[in-house]
Amino acid sequence: RAQAGAAPLLALRLLADPATRTLHGQLEEVPEVPFPYTLQPMPHPLSPERANPLAPHKGCMGPWNRGVLAAARRAGAQDALLHWGDATVAETAIAVVGCLEGNRFLLPPEAGRVRSIAELWDLPRWADERGWEVAFAPIPLQEARQGQLWCFNALRGLWPAQALWTPP
Repeated sequence: RAQAGAAPLLALRLLADPATRTLHGQLEEVPEVPFPYTLQPMPHPLSPERANPLAPHKGCMGPWNRGVLAAARRAGAQDALLHWGDATVAETAIAVVGCLEGNRFLLPPEAGRVRSIAELWDLPRWADERGWEVAFAPIPLQEARQGQLWCFNALRGLWPAQALWTPP
């Protein structure tokens, strides 16, 4: 980036499509995170696949997130707050999501969701810098609506988010 001057920062995205047995790579500009970053609660499209051993590696399950991301944007949100059938938070279409309660940063249980590079490598430092204790526990949608949500991934870092509406 230092050598590129005013050139935009680019990231390499790899997309696997098991249906066609192809792997695609593309360079894309690192997007700015809008504020507020809004999340539209939606059922997780892979709920039936949650027990699949490939589920934590969703890139191996094809472009699963495109439809929910497009639907969330049509509803006026930047992203989808995906939940399981038991109305607990799973993740967003593009990021890991956590809920801050005091100094405790809750992450959804690992089963069926992506543990991102940012969760493994960056979150410990971010949490330490903020005095957060990281814990794994189910996060009911009602609590996610009332609590302070944070999203993060390796591309964008850590950013605050908010759910658009209270689920029934």
